Amino acid sequence: HYQRVLELGCGTGRLTNFILDNYDFYVVSIDYSLSMLRKAVRGKKRVSFVAADALRLPLKQDSFDGCVSLRLCHHLDKDALFDLFSNLKHILKKDSTIIFNTTNIFSLAILGAWTRFYKKKYAAQYFLNPRSMFSLLYTSGFSLIEKKRILFVPSFVYRKIKNKTLLRAVNKVNSILEAAFPSCASMIIWKATLT
Repeated sequence: HYQRVLELGCGTGRLTNFILDNYDFYVVSIDYSLSMLRKAVRGKKRVSFVAADALRLPLKQDSFDGCVSLRLCHHLDKDALFDLFSNLKHILKKDSTIIFNTTNIFSLAILGAWTRFYKKKYAAQYFLNPRSMFSLLYTSGFSLIEKKRILFVPSFVYRKIKNKTLLRAVNKVNSILEAAFPSCASMIIWKATLT
């Protein structure tokens, strides 16, 4: 019997693949975009792909042991995040863990996000300060376990680098900058538990 993990905003299934290759979980991967789901990992056991809105999840109460969501929460405003966490409160079992990321409001990624937004290539992004996110988690019934700032160099820069030597150099610079200026990292990883 596998632990059941909910993945929200699975996209093409890159994180799904990582979870299946490294953990003994059964994963239900959800994305709103049918075109993304069509590209998602196929031929793997212990996974179901579902087209659904993360704010209106068609799932049973107390049916999951945990939830992971990378690259979703920054597309939701504060009210939508509250709805998401409230929905998860009913779907997750007591003491379940959620892991998600947000864009750090004090980072260089803000510049890239606004540049893309004004070019109308990407959907709107929302930026909550860490204190507001902590409050939102608490009012939704979750307790913060850990908050970690990562990636000084924004992820959109990493995605454009194809040369492995250049990528290693950027990783080294990123590590130095993360250590020197942790509050300016482009992403915050949040880990919380349902109380």
